Amino acid sequence: MTHQIPAATMVHGPSSLFALGCGSSLYLFSCSTGQQMELTGEKHTGIIRSINFNSKGSMFVSAGDDKSVKVWKHDKGHHWSCLSSRKIGKKTTAALFSHDDETVVFSDKFGDVYSFPAQSPSPSSSSSSTTTTTTSSSSPSSSSSSSTTTAADSATDKSNDKGKVKNKDTEGSQNIMGHYASITDMTMTPDGKYLITADKDEHIRVSHFPHAFDISCYCLSHKEFVSRIFTAHSLKDNLISGSGDGSLRLWNWTNGHLLDTVFIGPLPPADPVTVVPLAVSNHGLIAAHLEGSPKVLFYRAVNGKLEVKGSIDLPAVPVSCSFDQHNWIWVSSAKADQQGTHLSIITYSNEYEYTLLHPDVNPSLFKIMEQIGETTSSKVAASEYTNMLQELSKTAQYKKHAGA
Repeated sequence: MTHQIPAATMVHGPSSLFALGCGSSLYLFSCSTGQQMELTGEKHTGIIRSINFNSKGSMFVSAGDDKSVKVWKHDKGHHWSCLSSRKIGKKTTAALFSHDDETVVFSDKFGDVYSFPAQSPSPSSSSSSTTTTTTSSSSPSSSSSSSTTTAADSATDKSNDKGKVKNKDTEGSQNIMGHYASITDMTMTPDGKYLITADKDEHIRVSHFPHAFDISCYCLSHKEFVSRIFTAHSLKDNLISGSGDGSLRLWNWTNGHLLDTVFIGPLPPADPVTVVPLAVSNHGLIAAHLEGSPKVLFYRAVNGKLEVKGSIDLPAVPVSCSFDQHNWIWVSSAKADQQGTHLSIITYSNEYEYTLLHPDVNPSLFKIMEQIGETTSSKVAASEYTNMLQELSKTAQYKKHAGA
């Protein structure tokens, strides 16, 4: 049977650019014309987990399960090339650019965070043994509240850099911080001064950047692994997190205070379902879903509270999501017992009425959807396709009872 491979990650960038990773295949389009960009250079060989653009849209970084981090740059016209490709010792969970576009930062399943100059070429094979590590036993910054610092004491023992054996197999990159547990997601604050990391052991850590050994505060309240975290200019000082404990939480990342919690699906003591925040729009609309459900839920952060702003049912279960420049919502979804992957575009009104975009509204966008459908089709057995979808599940990767 022919299936279309879902996008484990997708992101809209400046200048109407749209990038997505379907399995090990990387795609880049112009949303304004529907033109697919030509990418030249070493390709990924494992699931692509993270893609992010720099602020100008002249470069983007991709990383994933093939234990490599690649930086791509725009040459001219529709041509892009791989500027650098770094081999690392563990699978990558997130990669992004610093606020000034000068540095690439990435995290791995070993629990470490590394950085390297964005414009630097691929390191030579002889330099692979010269990885620089940075460790410190600095205590959390006094800027965090006393209650947050006290709550973080136990987490600090597991999440600081002191005493941890560093990964020696990362080429030409500097280790800037680490958790003892696998890092599940990472983001930068809108001002670029803080790096926020989440891990399998329920912790969210806010660190100064680029001196990430200096901890500002922790956001501690989740009871299971943290699935994803988001900051955005539209959220100001707020942070959104989802978890395997079935909750969506709103935080003030400047001091680690929990502002609001919404449990989605079964309430304790019933077994929770993993909540995955999917994306945040420029207008502050938050998209999230329950793993295994075809429904996308929408919220807004208003005066420290999460307000429900409707939902929409999709043809299949969401895998990834991104808001474009129109604040339309692009969702890649897949279902093991249903042939094909559904790339849907959702629009909404001021009254938060959600509808699927019709092809006649924007032919360029549907040209992209058709090309993705044609190029990501793969003839695989139903069992193989089911296993691939399992690899995209946060629950399967990180939930304690799943043995991840």
